[in-house]
Amino acid sequence: MWQRSELKTRAKEIIRKYFWAAVVVCLVSGLFAGEFGSSSSLTNNINSENSNVMDTARDIVGGTSDFAVGDVTERVGNGLANILTAGLFSIFLMFSIGFFVIAILVSIFIGAPILVGSKRFFMKSRVEKTSVGALFYVFKSGHMLNTVLIMFVQNLKLLLWTLLLIVPGIIKSYEYRMIPYILSENPEIEMKRAFELSREMMTGQKWDTFVLDISFILWNILGAITCGLANVLFVNPYTAATNAELYAVLRERILSNGYSNTFELPGF
Repeated sequence: MWQRSELKTRAKEIIRKYFWAAVVVCLVSGLFAGEFGSSSSLTNNINSENSNVMDTARDIVGGTSDFAVGDVTERVGNGLANILTAGLFSIFLMFSIGFFVIAILVSIFIGAPILVGSKRFFMKSRVEKTSVGALFYVFKSGHMLNTVLIMFVQNLKLLLWTLLLIVPGIIKSYEYRMIPYILSENPEIEMKRAFELSREMMTGQKWDTFVLDISFILWNILGAITCGLANVLFVNPYTAATNAELYAVLRERILSNGYSNTFELPGF
């Protein structure tokens, strides 16, 4: 049985050794994968821009843009103004759709591999000095498509469970929690087996893991008070390193009980 205090103590030791590398890894992972909240997610930033564009388009069509409607109407008449505003709306709509498609592609093909790479960085840092280049491990592994597909299915399942009911969605998020770590260790693993291993690791561990997450709440409040500065410089790396320690414990448990082996989970 693992103890929160032990995981956190070991995590702090790792952070002390590789502080700046851990900060950079968390920044990149947050930017492209949104790992540490929506405020740092490239996808969410793009969606925000989409919203602003659509608001502007609605203002034009609704007649609230005095220059677009008023000025054009004065010069060429209401008919031409309506054509112009309809054209502007179409342009804004196309940009909005374009931004949305870009956000999805970035999340799937860049964000997911980087998220897996960040897990590998923190796991490797437990045993040896590791560079920020570990972030790009999946891209160089030769098994990027397999990793992308498994992560996509994981996120899709979580979305569907959450749309069904909030509580089952939360439970499933804990059940699938170790999939990125498993992929960071073995990016060519079969999808079904990745889900099975994560499910086995989290059996009987969901509540304790939930409590572990809650134990960071004061740190998260500090991050909010400092406008995210504390998150960047300590809280995010500390959380990531602690979760890596949790995976190490649960990984060792399924190896020792024979559910998996070092061929399937070869280490870091």
